[in-house]
Amino acid sequence: MKRILPILLCLLLVLSLSMTVWAEDSLTIQITSTGENSYVVDNGELLSDSEEQQLNTLAQQISQKQGNDVVLLTVDGLDGKTAMEYADDYFDYNGYGQGADRSGLLLLLSMEDRDWWISTRGNAIQAFTDDGIQYAFSKAKDRISNGDYSRGFQDFLSVVDTMLSAYNGTLSEEELEAFQADFDSFRGVRQKPGIIKTTLIALVVGFLIAFIPSAGLRSQLKSVRANYDATNYRRPDSMHLDRNRDIYLYANTPSRVIETQRSGGGGGSSTHVSSSGATHGGGGGKF
Repeated sequence: MKRILPILLCLLLVLSLSMTVWAEDSLTIQITSTGENSYVVDNGELLSDSEEQQLNTLAQQISQKQGNDVVLLTVDGLDGKTAMEYADDYFDYNGYGQGADRSGLLLLLSMEDRDWWISTRGNAIQAFTDDGIQYAFSKAKDRISNGDYSRGFQDFLSVVDTMLSAYNGTLSEEELEAFQADFDSFRGVRQKPGIIKTTLIALVVGFLIAFIPSAGLRSQLKSVRANYDATNYRRPDSMHLDRNRDIYLYANTPSRVIETQRSGGGGGSSTHVSSSGATHGGGGGKF
């Protein structure tokens, strides 16, 4: 009996350690509710305490108003992940998002290589198209790039509020027209120079490819003249039409789908699946 008792105690100790390890592992992926002070997570220490508190209050108000969690996250580095992976995982595994589809977005700034990424989930994927994501960050990029993080984040939250209101249909007609005009101008600045340049290059190259061979052939046919009459090539009385009638075969009616889904400005949203199995949209770059 004295030998059995130590063995039983050892078994109990091993079981308790195993349960502790399992509990700690499960906590690393536990989904928790969004805390009162977690809309701004300044792990990169870019903000003062007062700035962080002010931004958190603003982000919380926008989140409650729009039905989408809006989160700001700064970090020193990405721990070997891509900016997209880090932003998606932080959003998913920290319980952000509202409603059944956990709608919301997270702006990540990583100071290691100066990466930014906006991760979207739920109806925020449609509210912020690929162009819309670039547009939203463009409103804050100059200040963030110059180290004015607090005002840069304020600018970002302001445009996010406007874009979510546009998606939800709560902007006035005048506000919507102003937003759409500014967004269209942004897309024009980003897209038209590239389109014009590509078109001009294609036209010049196409002209040269067509002109050089045809010029060489034309130089060899100086004695040839165009003949606009085919009578020289037709035998007299070689063709007779005994019957002439029209036969109706079929009708072709074209149709097209009219898109009714609202989105943040225009264009589409590319998506991917995060490590948690959730569908995300997103986009990013350097600042």
